[in-house]
Amino acid sequence: MSADVGHHTARREAKQERHFIILDIGAGLVKAGLAGEFAPRLILPTEEALNQPRELARILPARPRYGRPASTAGDQTPPARLSFEDLLAGAAQAGAADPGPYRRARAALRGLVETLLRRMALEPREYLFALLDSPWTTLGFKRLAADVLLLDMKASFLVFVPAPLAAAIAANRTTALVVDAGHRAATCSLLMDGFLPAAEPELNVHSPMAGGPGLRTALEFTLARRGQLVSAATGQELPADSWQAIRLADSFLDGMVFSLRGAGTGAGAGAGAATPPPAAEPRGLAFLLHPGDFKLDGEGPAVEALAAASAAPGGLLVRAPARVLPEAVLLTLLGPGAGGAPASEGALPLGGLAGDVAGLLLRAPIDYRAPLASRIVLTGGMLACLPAQVVASAVSVELRRAGADALSRHVAVVDTLAPPATVAWRGASLAYSHVSSWPGAATSAAAAAVMAVAVAAAEPRDLVRGFFCLSQATWVRAAGPLAEARREWAAALALDPADDAEVNECRRVFRQALSASQALIPDWTSSRGKPLATGAGGHGHLARRGGGAGARRPGAASAAVHAALLQ
Repeated sequence: MSADVGHHTARREAKQERHFIILDIGAGLVKAGLAGEFAPRLILPTEEALNQPRELARILPARPRYGRPASTAGDQTPPARLSFEDLLAGAAQAGAADPGPYRRARAALRGLVETLLRRMALEPREYLFALLDSPWTTLGFKRLAADVLLLDMKASFLVFVPAPLAAAIAANRTTALVVDAGHRAATCSLLMDGFLPAAEPELNVHSPMAGGPGLRTALEFTLARRGQLVSAATGQELPADSWQAIRLADSFLDGMVFSLRGAGTGAGAGAGAATPPPAAEPRGLAFLLHPGDFKLDGEGPAVEALAAASAAPGGLLVRAPARVLPEAVLLTLLGPGAGGAPASEGALPLGGLAGDVAGLLLRAPIDYRAPLASRIVLTGGMLACLPAQVVASAVSVELRRAGADALSRHVAVVDTLAPPATVAWRGASLAYSHVSSWPGAATSAAAAAVMAVAVAAAEPRDLVRGFFCLSQATWVRAAGPLAEARREWAAALALDPADDAEVNECRRVFRQALSASQALIPDWTSSRGKPLATGAGGHGHLARRGGGAGARRPGAASAAVHAALLQ
């Protein structure tokens, strides 16, 4: 009888336990996967995910009975391609007199989420959702996401995770300066002891021309100076003034960035849906221009020559030397005046990313300036071609220009051991790897906490502050399984002579961190089986044993992390 009861109890727990799906919907890429994994299961260009062929891309209320989508067999008009800007524009119309734009944006976002879930073979009602949230995300877009996931997809839970906080978690830092160089803009945010001052504009920088738009503008400028326009039919180079009459599409420039970035390693990926794989040339890479990749401006002989070359067999080629991308990157980092660019105001609309970072450091509280300068975290896909040493050098140069020579010596970029495009996603995955809707899942949560401590080989104490509070404060009610979970991880990290030397070296580092964390974990646990005390802010915190009224509360910093993630 007792065996049957235990069997049914285990089945009920397995049925009610739900895990998180981590979604990162950006202007350039969308990333999706399950919490606890170290990389997204699916990474797609946002425009491709928005324009997948599907029958549901219609206004949501126009649905017949039994929940089946309306038939569109008689509609032969091809739908217009959607972009991330269309989603933002539709979300801004929430509550307007004309509900059409909002409903179309809602249908488009629902189609995007359905595409992701269908490719991952996941059912939305069986999972919880965590959506990465930039400090500059509008309330309209949050409402749009909530309507799609909670009302349309029937998800049971949705939480918005601050992207700078998630990136800092992935870098194992509670104090960091997070630089998110995205497709639409670059965002610089401060995180001080787990506190994200998102409501203070002077401690947050949002610069479109220091991110993707700035890089594309700089790339066009360097192409006009270093690149060549060649007729594929005749092989002849067009005059240099032809660059003044042609405007390259953003999708084409994005493809050039990714192809030029991989050209040095031999792993150059295709440039995206609109750009074919580049052809190898002795002086760089050659890109074929399709009709939708450019447009001609003005009149004159240059425009006529470009039109004739693009209409000829083979079309028009853009030949880009390998040095084009490094020069464009320096322009985006340092702004006008770098790399021979005109320094006059308005000549080249670029705002230096390094100058934004340096200015934010100088506006930070004085006690935090040195720690923040030494903990710069890079995230975002558009500037993934930036080496960390180049970013640190550029920020140091800007600080010395501002007279902060002492602060410039502290500048360093944290190695996150992840591609910049997935840093924030990985942080959210780690933070929610232990969370489930069934409160009895203490063993898996404790194992995840020990895993997080093991990953933090450099500074395990900081990670304990950030993660152990998350795993203990709300969702885990008992600290008993920690010793068992630690033994399981020690066995899992045993060296295997059959594996590569690099894998065994990682295991050796993890084992050292695991042994170092054994003395740290008991300091942060509550009394056996009892919930944690509640601080003044209303959130659970962990107090050191034996601390009196004047004792330092190390859990206060991580309580801010807990408040930001789980409120």
